[in-house]
Order: sequence, then C-alpha cells, then structure tokens
Amino acid sequence: MSLDQVEGVARQGIGQAKEAIGDVIGNPGLKAKGVIDEALGTVQETYGRVSETARGALDQAATRARGARGDLEDLIDQQPVLVAAIALGVGIAIGLLVFGASRVGSRR
Repeated sequence: MSLDQVEGVARQGIGQAKEAIGDVIGNPGLKAKGVIDEALGTVQETYGRVSETARGALDQAATRARGARGDLEDLIDQQPVLVAAIALGVGIAIGLLVFGASRVGSRR
C-alpha cells in the first residue's frame, strides 16, 4: 500500500469523524469540512492506487522490453543475413509508402 493510499484512508476517517461530530453538535461548518475531507481522502487513496498500478505496469513493460531486446540480439547473432534482409525489406516498404505515394499523386 502506498503512502498516498494510507494518507487517503486516514483522511477519510478524519472526515467521517468531523462529519459525525458536526452532526451531533449541530455545527454545519464542521460537518461540511468533514464531507470535504472524506472526499479528498477518497481522491488521494484512488490516486495512490492508480499510481501504484501504473508503476507496476511500467516495471512489467520494461522487463518485457529487456527480454525482447535479448531475443532480438540472439536472432541477430544466429541469423544475421536473414535479419539484414528483413530490415532491407522493411526499409524499402516504408520508402515506397512515404515517397512512392507522393510521386504517384504528382503524376496526375
């Protein structure tokens, strides 16, 4: 659990307490502050949860990217001619898409 989640839950509790006390003693200002604190606590807790999830996803993506890089390096070591041919083919295809379309359009 992240610090934002802990603080958010604590703030929600404080807000609920202020709201209850304000209601019991008939203080609408304290009750309103309690409602605001509770809402802000919910937002902070949600932010902490989302932040933690995003951090985990980023770590997982970085791990997968490192693995893919290793796999690609192994393929290049094992079959360099095949990899060069694929790279050449991709380069030609991109060149035709970018420059070929503009030349065909300018002939009309």
